[in-house]
Amino acid sequence: MTSCMTTAGPAVPVCAPATAPGLFHGVLATVLLWLTLARSRRDLASLDDRALQDIGIDRATAYEESQKPFWRAF
Repeated sequence: MTSCMTTAGPAVPVCAPATAPGLFHGVLATVLLWLTLARSRRDLASLDDRALQDIGIDRATAYEESQKPFWRAF
């Protein structure tokens, strides 16, 4: 399925696949998620033992989580 619109000037239809905006937003959402995961894991790795204790995570768990690649959500 495509969606078409006419441009200003001569009536020339400009058609694009209907999935193009959805695809773009999906890719953008994935990249933003990856950036958030990378930043969160970097921040977690920088916490001291007191801060880790406050959030209920031990050093080994924090290290394990911080070593995951950015594309792994869980």
